[in-house]
Amino acid sequence: MNETPSAADPTRRDVLAIDGMFCASCAAGVEAVLGRIPGIKRAAVSFAADAAVIEWNPRETRLSEAIEAISGLGYHARAVDDPSSDRAVADPSKDLKIRLAVAIAFGMWSMLPALGVYLGASTSPSVLRGLALAEVGLAIPVLAYSGWPFYRMAYLTALARVPGMDALISLGVVFSIVLSGASLATGGHRVYTETAVALVTLQLAARLLDARLRRRIGDAVRGLLTLAPSEVTIIDDAGLEERRPLKGLPRGAHILVRPGERLAVDGVVHSGEAGVDRSLLTGETIPASVVPGQPIEAGTLVLDGALIIEVIRGAGGRRIDALVTQIRQLLAAKPAWQGLIEVFARRYIAFAIAGSIIGGLVAFLAGADGFSIGERALAVFVIACPCALSLAAPLPALMAVGAGAKRGIQLRDLATFTNAARPDVVFLDKTGTLTRGYPAVVGTQPSVAVEADYLLRTAAHAEWGSEHPISRALTTAAPSTSRPVQPQRIVPGCGVERPGPAGLVRVGKSSWLAELGVQIPTGDLAAPLTRVYVAIDETYLGAIDLSDELRPGAVQAVRELKAQGVKLCVLSGDAQGPVTRIAAELDIDARYELSPEDKVAVIQGAHQSNEVVAFVGDGLNDGPALAAADLGIAVADATDTAITAAAVVLKTGGVERVPTVLAMADTVRRRIHQNLSLAIAYNLVAVPFAIGGAFKPVIAAIAMALSSIAILANSARPLPGMSSSDSGNEPHLAGNP
Repeated sequence: MNETPSAADPTRRDVLAIDGMFCASCAAGVEAVLGRIPGIKRAAVSFAADAAVIEWNPRETRLSEAIEAISGLGYHARAVDDPSSDRAVADPSKDLKIRLAVAIAFGMWSMLPALGVYLGASTSPSVLRGLALAEVGLAIPVLAYSGWPFYRMAYLTALARVPGMDALISLGVVFSIVLSGASLATGGHRVYTETAVALVTLQLAARLLDARLRRRIGDAVRGLLTLAPSEVTIIDDAGLEERRPLKGLPRGAHILVRPGERLAVDGVVHSGEAGVDRSLLTGETIPASVVPGQPIEAGTLVLDGALIIEVIRGAGGRRIDALVTQIRQLLAAKPAWQGLIEVFARRYIAFAIAGSIIGGLVAFLAGADGFSIGERALAVFVIACPCALSLAAPLPALMAVGAGAKRGIQLRDLATFTNAARPDVVFLDKTGTLTRGYPAVVGTQPSVAVEADYLLRTAAHAEWGSEHPISRALTTAAPSTSRPVQPQRIVPGCGVERPGPAGLVRVGKSSWLAELGVQIPTGDLAAPLTRVYVAIDETYLGAIDLSDELRPGAVQAVRELKAQGVKLCVLSGDAQGPVTRIAAELDIDARYELSPEDKVAVIQGAHQSNEVVAFVGDGLNDGPALAAADLGIAVADATDTAITAAAVVLKTGGVERVPTVLAMADTVRRRIHQNLSLAIAYNLVAVPFAIGGAFKPVIAAIAMALSSIAILANSARPLPGMSSSDSGNEPHLAGNP
């Protein structure tokens, strides 16, 4: 989260949200520019998180200078605690779709005359020249309009002295155009615009897919803030109510929160009592009660009763805002291997240019004419163009994405997914991950002469119609209930009561019933589970036990992970009793009553021991932990926060799907390594031959295509255990490639 400076250490850490980045080279450019600003000690930029984390000295620079520097590269940056940081941003995929459509339409037509030239459709120089002119003319919309984003970013990143893939694409296009122009100007018919068209079209398609993914991630981050309302009901000094926007709400103001509403601020209960659902923030399955003087946070759902809250922190300073910032910061943290890849990519550009120059020089020394020298240089440049290298990782990813989608597994971050394919430890959230995520009746303790069915029916009669989690559990478990005629009365933080055929039925806390004169046996008060008590008037009927039960398949999943040598531990914000009970059933370690920040600290502690960490969760409170882990897995029905922070999202199921995910990750990682080896071997062999003049540009283009086809063939092999006929319900993948 953002850190303010101290007198001893003025260094601040801030997170900037950045719109418009397309690839790792974009992030590298932003990072390099930030690193050159005096006063910025460190900058880490992630295009996956659309964010930058900067450490800077306020005595030497201003945050606005960093924002202006990023804007100079053509992006839009803002502090995440800026009130406008949750605004909707323009969707870049719309522009990319139009440019790609133009590239495909005109590119296909431009290829037709090119094929005529290559296949020798005519021996007439005038016909061949006409075909060449037609090819160039049809390629102009592709190269001038569709390719414009690449040229613009190539120029800006070149100014920043961090050229990336945009520069390489632009150089290829320019080289093809110059050589084609030289050929036409000297009366020839050999043109190479088809190479430029292919570069632009393929890269636009890749970036469109990426833009759509990044858009979903950004929307999910901004959507986190919508968990808290944007307007509040303020109570003035005269006791009058007024709806006001959240922005600008002063500290100390009093706001009214009614049943069924979520709290928009962090504050303290000024008056009123109510049951509240804090599961999004803490992971607590069973609702809690709040009374005057207790702190309460934005995002909390008020279940019963009305509360007047004294505002402590409004928009920008709430805990939910800090979670958004922390998630961006953790996602933007750059592992060492990513930095190495970026350095390699920048050096590869120099390698392609140097190879092209060497190829031209060799042709010159062999006595070739100027056109042949240019042709040789273009052949080397084309064959060295890293198309195969750029496909090495995305193609296995597409295969995994498709296979995973059929089984309800959404892959969101390939680099993270494959890097942590074999974790040393898997930390597991409890509520909704290991368990079903809601309370259910697991037992009854009826009083003497009271049947268990009667006890449940009586409790369900009183609870009927309420949306409280405990009420839903009781009405679900009751053998049969009829719709009550009399209205229900909710006693906030205590329970409910409703007139019945035999008297006034009360269901709630033991302390509440005791205050009303109900005598509860001492033995019934010693409950290891969540327990509610039932009485008619002052007559005690018994108690009902509720618990959040294990998900089907959780035991088997834990057994499989243990067999692979993975250490397992539950990290939960729930109370000690429910957490230790679940952990005991699974025979794994557990830590309980943890805040989101505590979970991150545990994960960071494992990192300090050089352990690869996976975290499996589903709630708002799990977002920072999912982002901090090497591999974050969000289970079914996860919140937007968890989905945003996770590398993998399970559309169905919980922990029982984790062995499948890890097997997929290991398979994809192997495919990527194989593809990289093929791509590098291709360049090591083909580039020297091209320098020696073995390939014409046409043959070089074919060779480049063949290398990509080899990568495609290797990537297209079915994933073990992931055939199209899979139902998605198998517990794990068998075997490795």
